[in-house]
Amino acid sequence: MMNIYTYIRSEIDANIDEKYKNFQSSLCPNIKNIEGVRVPILRDIARTISKREEIASYLEEANVSTYEEKNIYGFVIGYLKTDLKTYKRYLKKFIPMIDNWATCDMACSHLKFTKTYKKEMYPFICSYLKSKKEYEVRFAIVMLMDYYLEEDTYQDVLQKLLEIQNKAYYVQMAEAWLLSICYIKHKEETITFLKRKDMDSVVLKKTLQKIRESTRVSKQEKEFMKTFV
Repeated sequence: MMNIYTYIRSEIDANIDEKYKNFQSSLCPNIKNIEGVRVPILRDIARTISKREEIASYLEEANVSTYEEKNIYGFVIGYLKTDLKTYKRYLKKFIPMIDNWATCDMACSHLKFTKTYKKEMYPFICSYLKSKKEYEVRFAIVMLMDYYLEEDTYQDVLQKLLEIQNKAYYVQMAEAWLLSICYIKHKEETITFLKRKDMDSVVLKKTLQKIRESTRVSKQEKEFMKTFV
């Protein structure tokens, strides 16, 4: 049986799609190592290797470099059946690898074990809000959006946003995305939050835009957002 990394490379090489590569490259223009393998195939690869006996050595070595390899690594963590300590150890290796919004957002959506360890994962996730690295902060924001906008935690999440010092583009876009989803789930409280005097003007503008673009918001509400101050 070929080793995990050899298997990954053989599957990637066999499934390269040049048209998809060009499409994905247009979405992530700063990433130069996109090979062009569609996400469902990457998920299948990750599911397969997550069940291999030598998966721990693969995750420890973290021998990844391309866009596809990083996505597979992130997916594998989500597919593992392990304990909280091990999840955190692998995430500490993976999070610094993130160098684009797509890898960040797709990985977050796969980390569903967070639902099982919500209380324990919360401080771990929030610690990355203080990072100086753009995608580490985005990772934390998207994780909060995916798993912590429920009734018992969303108010604290909103307060955490006020503590973010990083003003990088993909950080602010993630903040706006989170707030637009929070608006759908907790309308009045989110409006109150958006009216704060210390609300970042860039984040506010993008939040209102995302709310107006949402298919889950009524036409009347969208008109209101145009006059929101």
